[in-house]
Amino acid sequence: MVHDAMPQELHQFCYLRSKQKAQLEYDRRKAEAANYADGYSKIRVEDPRFKICIDKLCNWKSMLRHWGESN
Repeated sequence: MVHDAMPQELHQFCYLRSKQKAQLEYDRRKAEAANYADGYSKIRVEDPRFKICIDKLCNWKSMLRHWGESN
């Protein structure tokens, strides 16, 4: 894996912000609801870096409750 081969001090630049994690999950759920034949939406992210928080607000799952709603 490229990330593992990088120097440790560069790892911090690979982490996702909470908003990015929420967007990825939102898009995955939309694709799952559309039932695309490729099955790509059924792949679950198992990378441990996905669990690392770099934001003040780390609960990206709570962001999904109102994601996609218009203001």
